[in-house]
Amino acid sequence: MKSYVAMCQCPVCGNDSGVAINRNLKDVFESSDRVPQLCSDCEKRINAGYCALIETIGTGKLAVRTGNIWFVKKEALLTTDKIMYIERNTAVEIGLYAKKNEQ
Repeated sequence: MKSYVAMCQCPVCGNDSGVAINRNLKDVFESSDRVPQLCSDCEKRINAGYCALIETIGTGKLAVRTGNIWFVKKEALLTTDKIMYIERNTAVEIGLYAKKNEQ
């Protein structure tokens, strides 16, 4: 069933971030559609110069998000991207996971 209203979902953390309404009030959204829109918390961090690193297991179309997210200064990553995906093994290699004796 189509509707002119859809929920917005943050592509970084997955939280609901508002409602999207088709201005022409035409039924263009499926009932299960989620429109990507940053939530206020993630938007603040990204606007402050951070990049969201979203951890995955696997790569490409078979990648699955693990739920771990880090915000890292863009200068440290040498990127202008706002959102990037990082494979779990790479996250461990570059030290995103703290060792038990360092916690």
